[in-house]
Amino acid sequence: MAEQLEFFFEEVATIDENGNIIGLDIDKAEERFGNSPDLELLKEEIEEQEDTMYPMINPDGPNGEAIPMRNCLNTKIKNEWKSYITGAVATNILDAIMSKNYKKGAKLLIKHGVRGSIPGIVVTLGQHWYACYKEVG
Repeated sequence: MAEQLEFFFEEVATIDENGNIIGLDIDKAEERFGNSPDLELLKEEIEEQEDTMYPMINPDGPNGEAIPMRNCLNTKIKNEWKSYITGAVATNILDAIMSKNYKKGAKLLIKHGVRGSIPGIVVTLGQHWYACYKEVG
């Protein structure tokens, strides 16, 4: 799972010089993960917003968006896997992924019983990131 997380956040996500995710390369994601309902949903969301794309907010960013972005991501992660993940665990997963410690993020997801296909879990995290960027940005 760590390899899939790294691929998604390093290869699929386009990151600017400030660490903000400014886009997603859905074609790369499809090549790696195949065609999945989660990926199709993310693709549709991006296509709908194509004319109004704004940079995604780095949850560690210096511009004051960090707290609302982190809160949004934590809430979405907890809601997605509420029977497995508490607020503290969601924060630890987010911190691991954002610090590029994908192995730790994967271990936390597995340790706390998150179930589903690995590509599905990874794409779901990407969907939540995108949804939070729209809500907070």
